[in-house]
Amino acid sequence: MRAAVLYGRKDLKVVEIPDRTRTAEEVKIRVEKVGICGTDVLVYEGVYESNIPIVLGHEFAGVVDEVGEEVKDLKPGDRVTAGGSWACGKCRACRTGKPIFCTDRQSMGRKLNGAMAEFVYVPRQVVYKLPGNVDMDNAQSFIPIACASHAVRKAKITAGQSAIVFGSGHSALIILQVLKTYGADKVVVVGGSRASRLRAAVELGADEVIGRSDLDIASLAAMEPDVVVEASGATSAFKNAVEVVKPGGTVVVYSIYKSPIEKFDATKLYSKEISIVGSKGGRGDYDSAVNILANESISVAPLISHTFNLSDIAEAFSAISNKDKNMFRVVINPKK
Repeated sequence: MRAAVLYGRKDLKVVEIPDRTRTAEEVKIRVEKVGICGTDVLVYEGVYESNIPIVLGHEFAGVVDEVGEEVKDLKPGDRVTAGGSWACGKCRACRTGKPIFCTDRQSMGRKLNGAMAEFVYVPRQVVYKLPGNVDMDNAQSFIPIACASHAVRKAKITAGQSAIVFGSGHSALIILQVLKTYGADKVVVVGGSRASRLRAAVELGADEVIGRSDLDIASLAAMEPDVVVEASGATSAFKNAVEVVKPGGTVVVYSIYKSPIEKFDATKLYSKEISIVGSKGGRGDYDSAVNILANESISVAPLISHTFNLSDIAEAFSAISNKDKNMFRVVINPKK
């Protein structure tokens, strides 16, 4: 089968690789659409370690091609998506009911071959059947939707509350929509300098958008947001989130930072009695993501800026890595 194989830092080639036999617990899926995640780019750039050579990709949707002998509730032709990693089930974290902290977690596109190929093999435990009304372009963002749902649940948002989202990337604008879905009355998006992303935030339900040049921390604090979600990846945004959240409010850290947060004013924890919570992955919210997709309560299509054929995937990764400002969510069609 054809697959996008990473052989080293930024050395990505589309090649023919041997297909393999699925195990009794696996589902063989014909990949229809796969999105390029920021994690994929970090693996491509050599920032994240991986088992080179490896097939990239973990955010995808497709159609069941074969099922293992022990898989009884799926059949060829079913439309599905899947989680991108799974716990080993054996380490101490798994044995004590905390698989999210598994020390031998299996992840597609890093430890195991991923979904940027004609077919991918996934354990039944992380495969989710898609309702008939969900198209593949929306379904390829299944994992980011689950992660957003997990983050918003950690925020404990309730109907009528207000929120600020720092960030205007793919994940941030999904979080915006999930906040609305879970009852937030007012959501403000604080983005960067890309006008197209700020426009997308408005189209997707933001009550107000603020670009980098118009950022005024005092004005944001005056809004007294109940919840602030930091999804920009900038350590300065974390500090701003702590500044603007109302006394007694909650800051959810969604970002993965590349450097430590320096000179953080921890006195705010006392003076404002705020809660700062982390959010890791989407485990526990995959069913919620399916329901969100089924209810069509969020929209992914406006976030897709480019679609590439598998044969052109090296061009897509190079453009993203070089910070092409026209790129937003990039989706790959492995059939071409």
